[in-house]
Amino acid sequence: MTIEVSLLNAVSDDYKDSFAFEVGMNTHSVALDYDLTKFAVLKDSKGNVFKPLSWTGGRGGHHVSGVLQFPKGAAAGTLELLIKDVGNVSERSFKFDYP
Repeated sequence: MTIEVSLLNAVSDDYKDSFAFEVGMNTHSVALDYDLTKFAVLKDSKGNVFKPLSWTGGRGGHHVSGVLQFPKGAAAGTLELLIKDVGNVSERSFKFDYP
């Protein structure tokens, strides 16, 4: 199973009130029946942890993509998106620099 993540705030002005990540999940071995609001958190450079506001992706199938949004209270610097217990991997980390 693979997961690809991009920070939409870096390329779009559509998400001024939240941190938004485009998440794509692909597999050919299991159904992707995950509500990422239950499996993801966002950490900022000061160690603050934020829970997701919403996930627009579908559930099920072998190819799922959507937008995962977090409150925009995080401090500037490095943002770390953690996705836990998805696809038999205890934790996946995606880091982004944000001004």
